[in-house]
Amino acid sequence: MVKYEQKWAVKTEPVPVIFYMEKFRVEGTLFRLPNLRVIDAINQATNFVALKDATVYRLDSDTAVLKKDFIAVHTDHVLFAVEK
Repeated sequence: MVKYEQKWAVKTEPVPVIFYMEKFRVEGTLFRLPNLRVIDAINQATNFVALKDATVYRLDSDTAVLKKDFIAVHTDHVLFAVEK
């Protein structure tokens, strides 16, 4: 059995975020490297950004349409993002 060495683990910090899209708002937790801005984490992503404990809301009615432990959001659809 191979023992996992902690020294190779990448340390990240959870950040509650809100992504706004054309018809939806996505709230969840983004994991980023320490001292990295949310926009930098989005720009470094290759097409998709992972959010944990995500909820998707309709913008026109503020109704939750989807709740998932994990969701991948395509960065091309994010109009703007804010820390919660």
